Amino acid sequence: MGDKPLLLALALLALSVYIPISRSMPRRICEMPIDGRVPFLPIFVLPYLGLLPFVIMAFFILYTTEVAVPFLLSLTIVGVLFGITGPLISCGAPRADATGKGILRSLVRFVYWVDGKHNNAVFPSTHVYLSVICGYYLALVFSVYAPFIWLGALLIAMSTIFIKQHNVMDIGGGVLWAATAIYLSDFSF
Repeated sequence: MGDKPLLLALALLALSVYIPISRSMPRRICEMPIDGRVPFLPIFVLPYLGLLPFVIMAFFILYTTEVAVPFLLSLTIVGVLFGITGPLISCGAPRADATGKGILRSLVRFVYWVDGKHNNAVFPSTHVYLSVICGYYLALVFSVYAPFIWLGALLIAMSTIFIKQHNVMDIGGGVLWAATAIYLSDFSF
């Protein structure tokens, strides 16, 4: 398949729009009543940090499979969707007070420091749509391990609200963006 290198380049280019968009200040804070009931759970920083290895693993594993083209196309579509809607929606979430002792709180503070005060300016959650897309295609290829793959994807997605990087609305948006990208990529074949 000669189109895989081109699709890989397009997917990486489309996903790179996250960087400038995530560095913009949100125009508003979008908080629903349910967001105040979600506890701050520093343990969820571990699956949050697990996104990058999960995505890299998915790229390397899926690139040589029969789902490589729809996987890369899904990532390209979701990157374009995010590039269009991210700046328009520009919605932030208040962060937790991560002061205190312990390695987990230190890791949360590190995430906040790396992202700066701007990362929470993003709707939908990139963690969510990337974990759903990677989880979907990995589960297709390795169906016997699908429950574990989906558990990993779910933990990554939910980590965004438990360490207060995103709101519940961002989770729904990430799932919707991922489902749309998967549908459009599968539909085009």
